[in-house]
Amino acid sequence: MSGESGFDFPTENGENLKRLSLEGSILSERRICELAEIADIAARFASELSESGLGIYEILSLVGADVSLSEDVCHEDAMEENLGRLRVVGELSDTADRIVFSDLLTERLASSGIALSERSFLPTEARDETFAYVKNAYSDEAYDVFSQEFREPRLRYVQSFKDAVRLVLEKEVSYALLPLEEAGGTRLPTVSALIYENDLKISALTPVFGPDGASELKYALVSESLHIPPSSADDDRYLEIRLSAGRGEELFGAMIAAKMFGVGIYRVNTVSFSSSEQTESFFTVIFKGEGCDFTRLLVYLTLFTEDFDPVGMYKNLE
Repeated sequence: MSGESGFDFPTENGENLKRLSLEGSILSERRICELAEIADIAARFASELSESGLGIYEILSLVGADVSLSEDVCHEDAMEENLGRLRVVGELSDTADRIVFSDLLTERLASSGIALSERSFLPTEARDETFAYVKNAYSDEAYDVFSQEFREPRLRYVQSFKDAVRLVLEKEVSYALLPLEEAGGTRLPTVSALIYENDLKISALTPVFGPDGASELKYALVSESLHIPPSSADDDRYLEIRLSAGRGEELFGAMIAAKMFGVGIYRVNTVSFSSSEQTESFFTVIFKGEGCDFTRLLVYLTLFTEDFDPVGMYKNLE
């Protein structure tokens, strides 16, 4: 029977696909069981390494380096015209295996007494409540917002953004306030370069509207180390990372992992930073979730990406 569009979908093919999906579900669960056994062994290995004094980064790096979950396997009598398609399906399956393994390993580690959290991957430092920024109506507004999270904030005015960053690097202050985004989410290249070149981290972001209430700037509170903000179940939380633009497969895997772990994608951009010697290009990915925890995503990234760099964590942008 024809549908509303006039296309007569073949019932027999639909039934065959449904049957193959059920068979595929059985195979998928068998794969999960195999991955669970590997996760059990990996957790025991991790416990031994932990007892010897290694940290979680070192442990997961060693585990990830030795984990070979699947290969580009194709049955011998595959049709030539389908080889490319089968290769893509195989890559999807490999990505799914890595994500499921990360999930299982996190559970097994907790059962072994290694309870991971965001702080396991995002080390923070105790900092005093000192700030520097270039004074104007917008930065004053941003400071009024940021300072509400501190008990005794102390402030220094500077002449330029570079001066504010210099004071952070020289440990004269803990935080610099910098304008980061224009309307529409376009980041200011000079400020982004300052953050990248000095390996600064974004501790908070806030929109500012200016004296007339019509502006759409976002100001960032940056420092030398990450800050995990206190949050409630109703808070929108954001994790920002940087990946090499030469590794598109790692970006793809991170986005699929986010889907499985209940994390949304707020924004993906490509940025380039130039020095006297070379130009480097990166993906910046901002994950978002309401009251979510990013621990399992961070386990996956640590296991299966070579050079992801956490850039910041913040909340309630909108």
